[in-house]
Formats: sequence, structure tokens, C-alpha cells
Amino acid sequence: MIEHNPIEDIRKAIDDIRKMDLKSIEIDDIKDRISCILKGYMCSTPILHKGLELYRGVKWDEKPKNISQVNHPPADKVVRFGRVNRIGKPVFYASASRNVVFFEQRIKVGDTITVSRWRSKKKMTVNNIGYTPEVFQSLGANRHCPIWGKEKIDPKINSETNVLIRQFFADEFTRIIEDESKNHFLYKLSIAIGEKFWHGEIFQGIIYPSLAMKANSDNIAVKSECVDEYLELEEIENIRIEKKNDELNYDITILNTSGTFNKDGSINWRGGLPQWTLKQGEALEVKAEKGRWIAKDEKGNEAKPAQSSSSSTSVNGSTIITPLRQCFVNDFKNFLNTAAEHKVTNVKTGEQTAYPVRVHFDFDNYSKFVTIYIPSEIDPFAVINFYINDISQALKVGDGVEVHQSSDDNTNTTSSKDLAFNGKCFVYTEAELAKKNSDDLLIHAKKKGIELIIRDSNYLAEHGKGL
Repeated sequence: MIEHNPIEDIRKAIDDIRKMDLKSIEIDDIKDRISCILKGYMCSTPILHKGLELYRGVKWDEKPKNISQVNHPPADKVVRFGRVNRIGKPVFYASASRNVVFFEQRIKVGDTITVSRWRSKKKMTVNNIGYTPEVFQSLGANRHCPIWGKEKIDPKINSETNVLIRQFFADEFTRIIEDESKNHFLYKLSIAIGEKFWHGEIFQGIIYPSLAMKANSDNIAVKSECVDEYLELEEIENIRIEKKNDELNYDITILNTSGTFNKDGSINWRGGLPQWTLKQGEALEVKAEKGRWIAKDEKGNEAKPAQSSSSSTSVNGSTIITPLRQCFVNDFKNFLNTAAEHKVTNVKTGEQTAYPVRVHFDFDNYSKFVTIYIPSEIDPFAVINFYINDISQALKVGDGVEVHQSSDDNTNTTSSKDLAFNGKCFVYTEAELAKKNSDDLLIHAKKKGIELIIRDSNYLAEHGKGL
């Protein structure tokens, strides 16, 4: 077993390193000085299991078009030192929790940020730095400092010399750098430590406590060359920051989401929040977990959300753009919703035509409402009248889904079963309704306690979305 250098020599080396002029010294020179401290050092470190979720945030004024924009940056865009990266050497920085990325990015109200969720394809071995009770106490953490491999820890790991070395590395790696744009050279020491800690092929990255979250969560730096082999992109959210409530609490609006990507890396945006389309007899439970919506079927398997409904129809092989359907898809994209296909039968031909019906959940106001899209080949008067007479036929779309909105600690939960219908039914119809028919429907709906809102070509013109 390799022995430590004498403890007095180590103390002197630590003092000398802390007196270095980081502005002028080279990183490789720092690594040489660290070597005498690192000799004989022992630590226990975690192996991250397959299927681990990681979150990465990147600030973009406009939503990204390609997944390369949510991965680590290209080398020519890395123009400053970071906690582990040199200039021109990209590193994939991620967090163990979705909430962390908002604070690591140092965002402000009005910013837009793209949050991507990644999943490990196989187990990853990462070294760790910064996990000492002293660091956690200095950052004000409200969790205990984790210890890995408790049963197999060598007694020498807690020797006076080893503890001295561990604390030095922890203190210097987790040092908070103010005004990074001017003082990024101060990261040279943490870079040197990081490169020593993940040297070779044993480690794919480094795990360390999140300073922005006061060590209450973890960050992971993954070697750029390991990303494709070990990580897979699953989901992207484009988010606007609306309000900062306190130091660790933001109000946000999810502008768009995506879970499918083309071979060239281009992103297929949904046009809003995830949407699950139910077939007759299906049931889902949708719940907020780790800051995101997931849906599970009756067997507990996660159900993937569908892409947004197409905004076009095909006639004789030609595609006709339908702006009204695009409005139907986008108008309430920030409300979680479930959708189902209803069908109407042509009494003359017997042919059936499908159209979408959605129930939207407004948890902020403890209510839900209905939207319906009626294509041009369907008589809108008959369809609208049907739902006025029995709105429960539309609300049944939401009955097959049990949705829970809860805090991450599950202390406050609201179920969609507790949401009341607010009386609003928005109907998007491609066919024009005669004014008398429209007025009759509005009067009939009012008598039934329904606030009917009809959106047709006039709605497009009023909102500047006309053909």
C-alpha cells in the first residue's frame, strides 16, 4: 500500500499552493505540486447506477433547434475556465435534480432557459470531491454529508493525514468564485484537482455538492468523450423565468417541450406541455415527480407523451395548412391536458370522422375546462349542440386520468379529481357558423350553465393569425 508523505511536508505543500499566483501559474504546474499531496490518498466513491436521471440547463434567447445546443458546448465556445474545464476543453456539467439547474445558471427574471433530462445508459464510476461535514456546514446544508461504502471503509481513510488531504481538496474545489467573467482564472486550482481526480479510464466524471443549492443537491461533471457512450437525451423543456420569490424559489412558465429528436439532431417541439392521448378504456396516473410530469399506466409503466396534433390536413396528396388547428394546439399549452378522439358518423354514408377533445387542468385555480377542434368536414352545429346537452361526454376525457400535482417532498398534493369544471368550453371550428346558429348555441349553452367560446376564422383575424 502506498504511504502518505510526512504530514508536515503535506501541510507545507498545502500552504505553498494556497500562496500561488493563480493568474500566472500554469495548470500543469499546479498538478505537479498536488502530486506530493495526493500520494497515498484514499477515498470511497459512488458508482452511479444505470437509469440515473441527470439535468442540464443552458440559457438561450430562442428555443434550440438541435440537440447539440443542449449538450456540452463545442471546444471553440469554451472561452473561460470552469470548475473542471480548461479553456477550449468542454465538460458536460449536469445536476442530480431539475431544480438545481435554475440556480446554477444564475438566471434572472425574463430569461429563458432550456432544461434537458438525460438518463445513464450504463453504470458510471465517478470520483467525488467536496463531501466533508465542514464544507456542508459552511454552505448551510440541511442534509447530512453522504458517506459511500460504509461497510468496507479502510480505517486509514480517517487517519489524520488522509482527513487533512481530503479537507484541502474539498475546500479548494468548492471555493465560491465571485464575478467569474473577471476571475475565472481562480478555477485553475479546482481544474488541477479535478483532472487529478478523474485521471485515466477508471472514472467517467466527478460528483460534487451544488454550491448554488448550499450543498443540498449534487452536480456531476462528465468527461465530454464519455457523454455519447454513457448518457442518452430523453426530454427537453424551454422555460421562461417569471418571478423570483426568494433565494431558492422561482415562478416559471414552461413554453415548450420535446421528447423526440431526428437523426440529424433536430428537435421536434410539441408546442406546449406534455399531452397524453387516451384510447377508450385506458387509464393513466399523472404526477409531478422531481419537478416534471410523468404518466404511468395501471401496471406502473411510464407512458410517453404524444407529440402535438398535426396542424395540417391532406387532400389528394397535397398538404393544406390549418392555422386554426395550430391555435387549438397552442392556445392553452401551459396547462397540463389529456386528449381523446371522438367520432361523428355521417348518416348518409356511414363514414366516421374523428376529432380531438381535450380536458385541461388548471391547478392554480382548482378547475378544469374543455377544448374541442371540429374540422371542416364536420357539421359544427350538431357537434356543439351535442356537448351542450351533455358536457359530461367531454369531461370523461379527463376521468381516465388521475393527475396529482405535488411538491417534491410530497407534503402538498392536489388531485385532478378535486378540480371542478369551470363551465368553459372552447370550440375551434373550421366551418363558419351562421350568426343565428351561433347565437342560438350561445343562449342554449348559457341555460345549461356553460360558457361557450366559439373560435373560427374571425378569431384568427382578431389575433393576427389569419391565412
